Amino acid sequence: MRIILKILIFMLIIVPACTTMTSTPNINLTMYEQRAEDNQMASVMPPRYIIEKKIPRIAILNIADHSRLTDMTKCSLGPMATDVLHNVVAKMGRYEVVERAQAKKIAAELGYQESHGVDWEVIEGKYFALGKDIDYVIVGSINRVTPKIDKDIELKTCTEEVETSVSLRIIDLSSGRTVTSFNVADKAANVKSITQSCIITCGLVQEALENTLARWVPVKIQEAIPIYGYISKIMSNYSNEKLTKIAYINLGTNDGLKPGDKVIIMELRRERDPISGKEKLRYIDLGKATVTETGLHPDEAIIVIDDPILAKKVKVGFLVQTTAERARRLAEQERTKEQLKVIFQKFIK
Repeated sequence: MRIILKILIFMLIIVPACTTMTSTPNINLTMYEQRAEDNQMASVMPPRYIIEKKIPRIAILNIADHSRLTDMTKCSLGPMATDVLHNVVAKMGRYEVVERAQAKKIAAELGYQESHGVDWEVIEGKYFALGKDIDYVIVGSINRVTPKIDKDIELKTCTEEVETSVSLRIIDLSSGRTVTSFNVADKAANVKSITQSCIITCGLVQEALENTLARWVPVKIQEAIPIYGYISKIMSNYSNEKLTKIAYINLGTNDGLKPGDKVIIMELRRERDPISGKEKLRYIDLGKATVTETGLHPDEAIIVIDDPILAKKVKVGFLVQTTAERARRLAEQERTKEQLKVIFQKFIK
């Protein structure tokens, strides 16, 4: 038993830490200099909304409860999920969340009725009623709440567990179209001695909803609504055999960036349709770069471009796009940690 406990303690400490280990470069700026090639400009400059760093505004409408779990009606799961989701998006630091009062007004204008579900076609067709100051709305429902009580006679434990599943949809109000729809699910559990009373409480249901929304919604939102910036300055390092460049970008901690984050470098190209003759802009992914420890400020960061092929292509004015890689790593870490904690609790009760 002691050996098993030691292994579990080791896994509880080491495994989650390993899942978040990333290479975060800390550069020496004296090793870099600007050369003529570093002053090359992109053929198409960033759009004005990227230059002005327009922060997307998101309204969160009431989450409906379609779980049909009669025992949990007293928990007010819909309002509970709405509050959790509102706080989750606000804490991301990349978006401006519309106040709850204004969100309720939007719901009324859309004819959104929580108790009768959602007519998505009607909602998408009424986007114009929201005005020009809101970019996206998030709507959705709790699909499933699954309570479970598991008694282990051998270990003399009782495990209370709740799994929740939530479906969400993000609507772009500039077009009235759905950007993405997705389902997220996760669990919460509590281990007691078998001599204690085992019941599913509203608190455990709320914990499961928080795990479901706080862990996985940031991943989905960042994938659906990335933040864009641009490269303002480039410097080169030829001291090593491999060419390395750094670039200053107009995104920083105010935009949710942290050291070790990955960003996608993109080139904006203007192309003409050979049939219609109309011009259109195309976003071309060139590769990824890493945010450094050095030079990370509220509105600016330095990224390292250590791929020699990408380093030769990059120009001032190229776009950078945030990714959800860190959010996904953190979600997976938290889920692993929760699973190990439950196993550990079973052995120490």
